[in-house]
Amino acid sequence: NAHSVRPLGVDADLAVTALALETDDASAAADGLTGDLAIRFLLPDDALTAKLDGRLRGGELLVGNAYVVLPESPVTFGVDLARAGEGGWALPRLQWRDGATLQVDGQARLRPDLGIASLGLALASNDAAAVPGRYLSGWLGQAGIQGLTLSGGLRAGLELEDAALRSAELSLTGLDVGDSDGRFRFDRLDGALRYSAAAPVLGSVGWQGGALYGMSSDAA
Repeated sequence: NAHSVRPLGVDADLAVTALALETDDASAAADGLTGDLAIRFLLPDDALTAKLDGRLRGGELLVGNAYVVLPESPVTFGVDLARAGEGGWALPRLQWRDGATLQVDGQARLRPDLGIASLGLALASNDAAAVPGRYLSGWLGQAGIQGLTLSGGLRAGLELEDAALRSAELSLTGLDVGDSDGRFRFDRLDGALRYSAAAPVLGSVGWQGGALYGMSSDAA
C-alpha cells in the first residue's frame, strides 16, 4: 500500500524586539521593529502556499521612497501567498490595520520575475491626522511639503494591470488640508476624483473655504 506523504511545512510564531534589517542596495530597510509574527507555509510537490500575520508596535520601515513610522499602538498586517511550479505568484490577501488612521485591503498577482501582473488596493482613513507623519513623509519630503496636515476622512482605490494604471478613485469626507508654513489651506473638502483608462468618468470636489499664500478663498 502506498503511504501518504505529508508536505513539508513550517508553523512558527516569532517575537521580535528592536529588529533592524537592510538590503544590499539599501532600497529597503527596517529599524526598531517590535512585535509578533505568525508564519505558516506548506510545500506540496512543486507548489508553495504561505500565510504571514503580524502585530507590530513601533519601528520604522523604508521601501524605496516610502518611509513608514509605526506608532506604539498595535498595527496588524496579513499576507497570503501561493505559487505553483515556475508560474507566477498569487497574493489573494494584502491587509494592513492601523486603527482609524489607515485600513488597507488588496490582492495582487506577480509574474515569475516579480513584476506586477495585477494589483488592486482599497485604502480608508476615518481620521487622517496621523497619515502624513506615519506614511507620507518620504514622498512629501521629495515634493517639498513636509508640513502637510490633514484632518477628516478619505478613501482611495486603484487597480493596476501589467504595471499600468487601469482605474483610481479618491473620495474625501470633510477633509481639512493645510500646510504648516501657511502656504495653502482647504477647509472641509468633500467629493470624489476618479480615473479610468477604459472610459471617461465623472468626479468633483468642493470645499467650504481656504487660503493660498494668505489670500482667502470662498466655498466652491
